[in-house]
Amino acid sequence: MKSTWQKGGLAGNVAFAAQEKVEFDKSCNKLQYIAMKTKENACQEFGAFVKAARIKQGITARDAAKGSEMLSSNFSKIEHGVLRPPLGGEKQRKMARVIGLISGSQEEARFFDLAARANDATPVDVADIISREEALPMLLRTIGNKRLGKDDIEKLVRLVRGESAIDK
Repeated sequence: MKSTWQKGGLAGNVAFAAQEKVEFDKSCNKLQYIAMKTKENACQEFGAFVKAARIKQGITARDAAKGSEMLSSNFSKIEHGVLRPPLGGEKQRKMARVIGLISGSQEEARFFDLAARANDATPVDVADIISREEALPMLLRTIGNKRLGKDDIEKLVRLVRGESAIDK
């Protein structure tokens, strides 16, 4: 086992850690194991997104870490999917700016969505919208309590997008 850890590099280390968790969690039920695997994959996907955006901007990991006000080692762990994204909205926004994501862009929305999935949280930009509009929490609770079907949700999405509910 030790040789696998040393030879694998960082990607091998993540795979090795995942293998260890599989062995450790065999006594857990399947749902817990699937949730754990999804979380690891979400962290890796977020990290890959951050790294690609950073490289696209020609920024070193060390400079990105400094601009994000975090330790270089933690920034590297985030990029490699070993450490979850920061929870705080200000930290996430700072990281997004440093790696060159434009405020309000689709890339920024993807960044927030990936971070939220890795943290089992609401995306920071969505949470901001919800907190500014007092009717939105009530709307979301109503939708949740009504247990809308797939067709009803699709109609609601089309309405929000400005499409006619009968267009499709």
